[in-house]
Formats: sequence, structure tokens, C-alpha cells
Amino acid sequence: MRWIVPLSPKPARKIEFIGNSITCGTGSDVSKVRCGEGKWHDQHNAYMAYGPLVARHFNAQWHLSAYSGIGLIHSCCGIKFTMPEVFDRINFTPENDSWNFFPLYS
Repeated sequence: MRWIVPLSPKPARKIEFIGNSITCGTGSDVSKVRCGEGKWHDQHNAYMAYGPLVARHFNAQWHLSAYSGIGLIHSCCGIKFTMPEVFDRINFTPENDSWNFFPLYS
């Protein structure tokens, strides 16, 4: 008996979303913790954020590069760096190694 269903082919379109808390899906899922209960970060769900919703609508693969509170010029919440400083880092912190975006071409 076969239990594993084959994957559907990947969509040809690809979209990357770069951003902050709204891109992470902050406040987008109240299915487990309702608004006004728990902590503010309990309602995160990246799958329900605007980027993945748009990508699914247009039948595209999606990738999120997001960090709550980060900014392009100024960040909030005590974050000492901005997105341009960490976008190319493995773990979105300045002290981590750079990510090689094009390993086949280097």
C-alpha cells in the first residue's frame, strides 16, 4: 500500500518578500491565542501573512526574509541594526557569516 502522495510540481513563478513584523505575519492568526490574551507575539503565522497569500493567489513559490521590528533606516524595539546591514547574513545578525546567494557562479 502506498502512503506517501507525490508532491505537486513547483510553480514556475518565484517571489521573495523582505520586511518586518507585518511580513512575518504578526497578528495574523488568532486560532490558538485570541487577541487580548497571551502575548503580542503569540499570533504570528508567516503562512497567513500578506506575502504568502499573494504568492498563493498568483501560483508562485515564495520566500520570506523578515525580522520583526527591523527597519530600512531605523529599527525599533532595541534592535541595533537595519535590514540592509543583515540581509546578506545567514541568521540576520551582523556577526554571522555572509550567505552566498550564487554558489554555482562563484
